Amino acid sequence: MDKGKSVKSTKKSVGMPPKTPKTDNNANSHVDNEFLILQ
Repeated sequence: MDKGKSVKSTKKSVGMPPKTPKTDNNANSHVDNEFLILQ
C-alpha cells in the first residue's frame, strides 16, 4: 500500500508543476526530458 501511495503522489507532483512563470518552463522541459529518458 505504501508503494502505491508514493507512486501516486509522485505522479501528481510531476503532472502539476509549480505555476510560476520562470520555473514553469524549466520544470516543464525538465519533466519532459525525464519522461523521455524514462520511456
